[in-house]
Amino acid sequence: MYYHLPEHNTFPWPKKEAFVYQNLNPERREKLSNILLVVTDVDGVHTNDTVLLGIGPNGERFEMYRFITCDGIVIKECLRHNIQVVLISGRKAPAVKQRAADLGAQCLQGIEDKVKAVREVLDKLGLEWEHVLFVGNDIQDLSLIRKAGFSAAPRDAAPEVRSEADYVTKKKGGKGVVREVLQMLLEAQGHWETILTRERTLG
Repeated sequence: MYYHLPEHNTFPWPKKEAFVYQNLNPERREKLSNILLVVTDVDGVHTNDTVLLGIGPNGERFEMYRFITCDGIVIKECLRHNIQVVLISGRKAPAVKQRAADLGAQCLQGIEDKVKAVREVLDKLGLEWEHVLFVGNDIQDLSLIRKAGFSAAPRDAAPEVRSEADYVTKKKGGKGVVREVLQMLLEAQGHWETILTRERTLG
């Protein structure tokens, strides 16, 4: 079966998505230009806030996470451009530790006081809060949202978090939130064009 489209096509083709980094306002660009440390929550940011919990044949507990590869690409690019990356979580999960190790990022798990933990990282690096970009999604992340030099929240984050974040992503948690925010960071710091035009592929 064939469909004839009119000469002046009015068919509702999806519009090409506008990249957020092309619409950086001066204030946002200035804040991002200072960032030297990226800190991200895990559940609801790298994932869709779902954990698959299973029990093995001997009663052992195991958990499974689903990560999106495009997030890992920009994390590696940040590290290549001397922007440190930390994954932080109040939970403990071997899958998260492995994900961070695969990317070369630092992993902090079982953290009750995230502000204190990040402050310790800052002291080791000789940095201040203005150098921190933080991505979080729920009320336990509000303290870091308020402290960070630049903060972001997924589109489906808790409303209290979205209302205080500097930026709310177009993506939902687990659907490329980290890619969206860190691509914007790399663009603001002038790295993105270099990444796109280099002559060799880096994994």
